[in-house]
Amino acid sequence: MPGSTAKKALVVRFDRESLPGYLTPPTSFTDSGIELLTAAGSIAAIPYSDVKVVCFVRAWDEPHGLAEKRAFASRPKSEGLWVRFAFRDADSLEGLMANRLGEIDGRGLWASPPDAAGNTQRIFVPRTALIECAVLGVVGGAKRGRKGGAAENQLRMFD
Repeated sequence: MPGSTAKKALVVRFDRESLPGYLTPPTSFTDSGIELLTAAGSIAAIPYSDVKVVCFVRAWDEPHGLAEKRAFASRPKSEGLWVRFAFRDADSLEGLMANRLGEIDGRGLWASPPDAAGNTQRIFVPRTALIECAVLGVVGGAKRGRKGGAAENQLRMFD
């Protein structure tokens, strides 16, 4: 998720309540954890092992993160990898990842949530929070051309 401005985020943790604040991707994601500028104006360093998911939200007071729709109702329409994240606490969440190896981050995975019109716009799942990430389908991709042999075998009507 490129950008240089602070974005509203909600860090959902495994054991404690969620933390609202601001993140500046990619500089807020360090090797040791996430540096969150809290709503109170202080910096909180959160290790990746405590984080379940980071939700980039439109507003903190609306429904957010894991309270929203967790799975796609049908096959997604947007292009990408349709994945299911299985968390350490036996919870799961579906998302749509980019189908480009250059966008895979060693610290975690970026995805779009199932409800594109919801409060959560984008999610980041640390690798330490997962026990499994399964690809459910590949949506879109290269378009297949028609086979060239079909036109040669066709009867010519107007020669």
